[in-house]
Amino acid sequence: MPPLGSIHLYLYLLQVRHPLRTIESLAVKFCPSLEAAPHPHLTSFLRAILPEAEWPAGTGSCLDTMGWFWVRYNAAMLDAHEARAFHG
Repeated sequence: MPPLGSIHLYLYLLQVRHPLRTIESLAVKFCPSLEAAPHPHLTSFLRAILPEAEWPAGTGSCLDTMGWFWVRYNAAMLDAHEARAFHG
């Protein structure tokens, strides 16, 4: 066994929450109702995390917005993983 402190982790594990849990969490925090437009704080947050993604501004409900984000975010993480961007 290597001495304590000398263990190096060379790979990262992409851990993903269940999609319904993620959407549920966002809905509780940012949606007055699922059919309503998303709160401006939610849209600002999502634009900051994924500025390069095509943003469906002004369209769709809060639920549509959260689903859009979840799909785009996970696609970006999988693309980064395949490009070995997570490996040191």
